[in-house]
This record gives sequence, structure tokens and C-alpha cells, in this order.
Amino acid sequence: MIMALQDIIQRIAREASAEADGIVQQARARCDELRQSARSEAEKRKEQILKAAREQAEDVKKRVLTMAELDNRKALLSAKQTMVDKAFEHAIQSLGNMDPHRYSKVMKKLLLSAVETGDEEVIVSAADKKRLGDGFLEAVNKELVAKGLAGKLSFANETRNMSGGFILRRGNVELNATFDTRIKQLRDIIEADVAGILFQDGPTQELRK
Repeated sequence: MIMALQDIIQRIAREASAEADGIVQQARARCDELRQSARSEAEKRKEQILKAAREQAEDVKKRVLTMAELDNRKALLSAKQTMVDKAFEHAIQSLGNMDPHRYSKVMKKLLLSAVETGDEEVIVSAADKKRLGDGFLEAVNKELVAKGLAGKLSFANETRNMSGGFILRRGNVELNATFDTRIKQLRDIIEADVAGILFQDGPTQELRK
């Protein structure tokens, strides 16, 4: 009876031991499985992080390059605008600095094209009033009479500060034909062409945008 009981106990112990070994093996296998899965997930996550970082770095690089290109473009346009400004300023100065004979011819041509009735007052700078003299308007009036106009232009008593050209006044109406104004009007038309000549890269339409 005792021997039989011992055999049963031993058999149960062996079965328990075998079952325990099986459980341990299963646990180890599961651990290996989990470790492998964790490594795969970690590797996958690492690749995702690296990919996101590369994409972000590329975006930053593109933004930096775009901003640099925009800054360069603005700087170039600013430099071009400055040069165009100087070109038109030089044009005004050149008109004002012409020799008296040539200046008189230019002023005469401008007056003949601007006069409507021939009895207007001509407002000029103090320097131009002295430079042109009374004989200037006498010659202009003769041509106006030949064109069928009054031929009674006269210098106004007042003078104004201007770089050149004149203001034509009749009653309360004034026509501004100063060089500053005429060049400004002309600039709106030819600025792009002037920029193209200055920079040899074709018309620059963006200068005033």
C-alpha cells in the first residue's frame, strides 16, 4: 500500500515537473517572441522617426533656401530701383544743366506744344527768368501768331522753385510742365525699358510692384 502510494506520488511529481518544464518553455518562447516583436517594432519606429526627421530637415532646408532666394531677389530689385531712380534724376539734372542756347530751344518747343490760347502767363524759376530773358518770349509769341494764336505770353511776376521747365497759367488754371513733372509722367511709360537698358536683361516690370 505504501509502495503504491509512493509510485503515485512520484508519477504525479514527474507529471508536474514535465508540465512545469512545458510552461517554462512556453514562457521562454513567448519572451523570445515578445523580444523579437519589440525589436521589430523598435526598428520600425526608429525608421519612422528617422524618415520624419529627414522630411522635416528637407522642409527646413527648402524654407531657408526660399527665404534666401526671396531676400536676394528683394535686394536685387532694390538695387535696380535705386539705379533707375538715379537715371531719371540724372535726366532731370541734365535738362537743367544744358547750355543756354540749347535750353532755350527745348523750352521754346515745350511752350509751343503746351500753349492753348497764347495769352497765358509763364511761371519759371528765378534763374530761368534771368537765363531766358525777355527776347525768349518775343520769339515764342511770333511763332504763336503765325499759328493763329494770340501771341501774348508773358512772364508772371512771381517765380517758383523748380529744376527747369515752366508752369503755364491762365486765370486760375495752371498747367504744370516742369521737368520734374514731365519726367515723372514719362517715367510711368518707359521705366521698364530704361531698366532693361541699364541691366541688359530685358524690361524689368517688377520694379514698382
